[in-house]
Amino acid sequence: MIDYIPTPEPVREVYSTLPEGRALTPEQAQALRWLYPGAALLQVGEVVYVTAWTLPIPQPTDAELEAALPAAQAHAADRVEMDEIGAELFERYTLHARALALGKVSTAKEIEEEATSLLAYQQEIRDRAPTSPS
Repeated sequence: MIDYIPTPEPVREVYSTLPEGRALTPEQAQALRWLYPGAALLQVGEVVYVTAWTLPIPQPTDAELEAALPAAQAHAADRVEMDEIGAELFERYTLHARALALGKVSTAKEIEEEATSLLAYQQEIRDRAPTSPS
């Protein structure tokens, strides 16, 4: 019977560096991911850490992260909305194919118009979406 399983060295190294890393609030993490999608972050439970900053620019300050938060939150809301529209479009395409298979051309045309409207709305969301500054 094994009483003790040693922690592998790489795992021990990562956890030993966490107190030295910069712990972020969830809002700061969201803003940092928005500003610098390439930033390497480590999430342990609910806490996100910047354990090593490898980007060729200085780490953003708390004030910069706070200023970026509204754009990051708007972007996240747009992503959720885009996912919902994508699900609706998938449903419309399925219904459209079924209507055509059953020979219901007028129904297929109505579904096609709904899908076109959803695609136009999706484009509106893309057009209004702020772009990440990095």
